[in-house]
Amino acid sequence: MYKQWDSTWEVEEKLGGSPLLLRCLGGAIENFLRRQLSPRGEKITESQGRSKPNQIKVLLTKTPTALGLHHFWDLFPDAKLILLVRDGRVVVESMTVSFGASSEDAMRTWRDNAKRIHAFRSEHENKTDKFLVLKYEDIMEDERSSLLQILEFLELDTDLFDFDALQSLGVTGSSEAKKKDGVVHWQRQEKTSDFNPLARADHWSQQRHERFNWVAGKQMEDLGYQLKPITTSQSIHCLKNTIKDIGISIYRSSVSTLRCVYRYFKDRYRK
Repeated sequence: MYKQWDSTWEVEEKLGGSPLLLRCLGGAIENFLRRQLSPRGEKITESQGRSKPNQIKVLLTKTPTALGLHHFWDLFPDAKLILLVRDGRVVVESMTVSFGASSEDAMRTWRDNAKRIHAFRSEHENKTDKFLVLKYEDIMEDERSSLLQILEFLELDTDLFDFDALQSLGVTGSSEAKKKDGVVHWQRQEKTSDFNPLARADHWSQQRHERFNWVAGKQMEDLGYQLKPITTSQSIHCLKNTIKDIGISIYRSSVSTLRCVYRYFKDRYRK
């Protein structure tokens, strides 16, 4: 019945189908986000973004996941994209410390996002003027050079950027906050001399490094990172991790089955 209605309405033939739908959705998102550029929340145009003679307001938004990345230019065909990648081991450590994720889930989440980024970069090699891939570690080690690269990529005047203000930005949303305050929060904190987000996985055991290599090692290398070499033989490494994968799969299947059984009896006796 629904197919017949769709055929009768001829929506795709009249309006343009899913590409146009995605573009309209992207335009709605842009209009919503652009309201942040106005103090009173009105929609403003790009030409209205200049608030003072030496200041330009730029619409910038971010997301911590690469889910849906392949639709980026379907939604925002005129936008420029910056892909910020980070050492997966450090990300895993932050996810476990800050948000209580299991090490296995964090490794697989990082791996899946890295796969999406690598696939996107490979697919759009001819669009290097529209997207830029940066390493978090490079920014931390040389903020000025990295920001100059970003500003030039975005075609923004580098002379208008206040590089001196970088030192007073502080830190927001770091897992260091949980170590200090017991909870992750998004309030600005002063950057202390011992703040070193690049070293969070330095305490990892050899066993944990080898497990990470098994789960996400290929994706790390695809993004240009070096792995810690395994110390066991390749055959033992493969056997040990294969057994662990099977155990995890059995455990998750068992949990899923038990949940289904629980819901079944719960619904049955509720009636």
